[in-house]
Amino acid sequence: MWLGRQTYHNTPKLLESADLFVNMGHTGSLDKAVLEAMASGIPVVTCNEAFFPLLAEYKELLLYQKRDAQTLAKKIRKVFELSQNERLVIGEKLRRLIIEQHGLERLIMTITNILGA
Repeated sequence: MWLGRQTYHNTPKLLESADLFVNMGHTGSLDKAVLEAMASGIPVVTCNEAFFPLLAEYKELLLYQKRDAQTLAKKIRKVFELSQNERLVIGEKLRRLIIEQHGLERLIMTITNILGA
């Protein structure tokens, strides 16, 4: 189902019900919406090169090049051809990546290191 633009207030409810998060952003930076989807355990398909290193393990399934609508459609189809359990496993791995690499503990360690404490 395509819902179009949504308010930030609706985000948790929408992510809770999602099977897949598609991001076609060309920002070249870590898009907060993609990070939130991953933190919620949702598989993401994106062309944003900032996520290429983070999603390298799933390159063939989740990454595509900008403006390549045919490949995007194939990636979406591939994700939905997976069993629900396979999608859940991928979602959980993505969630762990976000917690390990972008979670609060990591942020605190980074700030502490910067401050030399």
